[in-house]
Amino acid sequence: MPRWIRSVTAAAAASATSGSTDRLYSSGSSSSPVGGGDPGRGDVRVLGDPHGVEAPLFGRQGQLRNAHRYVCREHRHTESHDLDATGFRGMVATDLTECQIGGMGICDGRSVIVTGAGRGLGRAHALALAAAGASVVVNDLGVAQDGSDPSDTPAQQVVDEIAAAGGAAVASQHDVADWAAAGEMVQLAIDSFGGLDAVVNNAGIVRDRMFVNSEEAEWEAVLRVHVMGHAAPSRHAAAYWRSRSKAGESNDARIINTSSGAGLMGSIAQAAYSAAKGAIASMTLVQAAELGRIGVTANALAPAARTRMTEEAFADMMADVGPDAFDAMDPANVSPLVVWLASPDSAGVTGRVFEAEGGIVGLAEGYRHGPRVDKGARWEPAELTAVVEGLLDEATEPTPVYGT
Repeated sequence: MPRWIRSVTAAAAASATSGSTDRLYSSGSSSSPVGGGDPGRGDVRVLGDPHGVEAPLFGRQGQLRNAHRYVCREHRHTESHDLDATGFRGMVATDLTECQIGGMGICDGRSVIVTGAGRGLGRAHALALAAAGASVVVNDLGVAQDGSDPSDTPAQQVVDEIAAAGGAAVASQHDVADWAAAGEMVQLAIDSFGGLDAVVNNAGIVRDRMFVNSEEAEWEAVLRVHVMGHAAPSRHAAAYWRSRSKAGESNDARIINTSSGAGLMGSIAQAAYSAAKGAIASMTLVQAAELGRIGVTANALAPAARTRMTEEAFADMMADVGPDAFDAMDPANVSPLVVWLASPDSAGVTGRVFEAEGGIVGLAEGYRHGPRVDKGARWEPAELTAVVEGLLDEATEPTPVYGT
């Protein structure tokens, strides 16, 4: 079975093929970025410090924009078109007499990858981004909660939902934790939509077990999907954005990672998951600091919502509510923040971890330098008892680990 299945619905698909499309690397090499150029610069704040970034990107050649996308009424005449050399044929609306131009959205014309987008939070993000005008790569292996039994059905179902509403989407069954496959997924976005503006890293699995009972294979699986599954897509996307910058083109790009309260505060019986999510938060800080100069921001989410990974661990909190009550645990409550972060409006925000739950949006304040004592010389071990006691008295109490 191929790793990906494509299905695009957009009236201006031909415009994406008539113009030149951006490639991740130059044709002469599979590993050499395209060079040349000196981008313009602006300012963005990274952890409170200004870093130079490129001016926002507008009007990239080949980008599908909402002004060219048509939302059809009850009748849609379709015609298949060859979109690229891979042989993909997509269904494209051509009977414009039965259509109306879609309204402008906050992500109009942007191309976004969402991983783990077949269910839960990822599905909600993909649908919200499409509704806001983005063209979406819907990535999902379709696996069970433990990572087994892959299927292409979940991703394709989300693509079909987006297409039925008149949006543009492509289904991807790439393994995001596989370095080469992640690169293929990024290239899929570039080939399908003329470029890439944002990556929403959301894919994840759990292996919940008390630390003393945890197994090597469980650690390897969780760290692979979460840490490598965030690093690999972002790395290939960053290479593409760097190649554009070197060619003198500007970026207004986004990396949106998914951490967790477990990664920030810890969670009982989730040592591997907590470690992976903590690594993602730290990775986000480094990405923000390094990539700002080429017009890329990086932020992370620590969401609380009803998903397959939370329904069992927090059954009472995730229980359904009555039909007239606000469902604070609905995954769709988190998605407006994702849409905003993926949009040009968020250009001045980077290196942050956002908490989102129900109607709450907040900022997580992570590790920072606290009380300290400088002796000006090497300490004797016996001296440190009183010193550490004094430091603990001055310090803020840490947030309790979830489940304690």
